[in-house]
Amino acid sequence: MFSLILLTSCDISDKEIKQKAQSYTKSQYGFSVKLNEVEIPGNYKDLLGPDVRIAHVQQVNEPYLQF
Repeated sequence: MFSLILLTSCDISDKEIKQKAQSYTKSQYGFSVKLNEVEIPGNYKDLLGPDVRIAHVQQVNEPYLQF
């Protein structure tokens, strides 16, 4: 499992984060991933939504790599 920090707008959904994480890792690293979770660090929450979200993803095809 490894983490991606994607710079996005605050109104993006978790589904869109999943799609962006999958397309980014496929284009940059050449492997497919699945989304494990989207983390919102506690000190980054505000009334307009989270400023920072971290996508934790895991590789789903071989060869298996872990970051």
